[in-house]
Amino acid sequence: MPRVFLDALGINRVGGPRTAILNTIKALPLVASDVEFVVCLSQPEPILADIPQIKQIIISSSNRFVARLKLWGVLPLLTKRLHIDLVHFTKNLMVDFLPCPRVVTVHDLTTLRFPETQSWLDVIYWRWIEPAHLRKADGIIAVSQDAANDLMKLYRISPQRIWVVRWAPDDRFLRPIKEEKIQYIRFKYNLPTDYILFVGILAKKKNLKTLLHAIHALHKRGEDIHLVIAGRIYPQSDASGDLNLCKVLGLSKLVHYLGEVPDEDLPALYAGAKAYIMPSLHEGFGIPCWEAMAVGTPVIASRRGALPEIVGDAGLLINDPLNVTEWVEAIQQCLKDERLRATLIERGYYRVKGRTWRTVAAETFAVYQAICPSLQSIQIELPISL
Repeated sequence: MPRVFLDALGINRVGGPRTAILNTIKALPLVASDVEFVVCLSQPEPILADIPQIKQIIISSSNRFVARLKLWGVLPLLTKRLHIDLVHFTKNLMVDFLPCPRVVTVHDLTTLRFPETQSWLDVIYWRWIEPAHLRKADGIIAVSQDAANDLMKLYRISPQRIWVVRWAPDDRFLRPIKEEKIQYIRFKYNLPTDYILFVGILAKKKNLKTLLHAIHALHKRGEDIHLVIAGRIYPQSDASGDLNLCKVLGLSKLVHYLGEVPDEDLPALYAGAKAYIMPSLHEGFGIPCWEAMAVGTPVIASRRGALPEIVGDAGLLINDPLNVTEWVEAIQQCLKDERLRATLIERGYYRVKGRTWRTVAAETFAVYQAICPSLQSIQIELPISL
């Protein structure tokens, strides 16, 4: 049986990359049932344990660099011992000196677009080491056309070596959400009836400072709009200090920071919101936008990075994400114009309809086949179109 090795180190923390990578891994055996998938993880994933074609290998370490060095040391030997046909690095980083074809998924090049928002060590890596690795890869998957364009422009990689495979909303966002669940989430987190929502890591590129200033500007106009922020601190580009603005601006009663929210609570948290806000300076995809659209919550997002590509006409797009006035006007428009809200909700449902993780897995495996002759005879079991 052919074997594919999937490097998924570091996906144990809640966030868009974890959602995307884990859902792709789960779906791959559904579209390639005659292939075994060996998955390298930082910790065991129970959700993968009952899938017969998936074998988990754990490389544990509290330090991401140590874990990566361990993989560097063992992967060349593992690929030979396990007779691996292809290795897929699912989270940007790659290992050299392998005897089989390699695919790398690149999520974004934010570190090069906005180096001031990242650590100096990450900037060095992305400026010098990552392009050297990618030039040796047999295939590169970009999660959006915007990410693909950055690869071509900033790294001068040939478009013939890049495949665009966009993500999808998690299945739990596509199921009906009962009002009782929404009320329970409000009670659990002590939330008001009406609120707007931000879900994402607390990183500098997320531009939370501007969003907080917009909430303050609305407050000065006599409109007390509650903002709920759900997401973990991101040590590599920590913006948690922005939350101190809540006290400085007198927003302590209007801004609710929940920290890291369990996956099972997110659909109802989105569904209870009047709008989802993504004020990012740059995104390689922006999966929370699709999650919001899937549950019927209007989206307001920056016209930066891949967000226009992902949101399209199903949301309001802000030309200048640093312009507080633009955010204020868009939030007011979205909350007060019921006709607009209904239009955005309908367009959002249509935009995410039919895009499933099985589709993502089928497109991913097609990339494997394009660069690995030993996998080309495998019949892909395509999802049924709706």
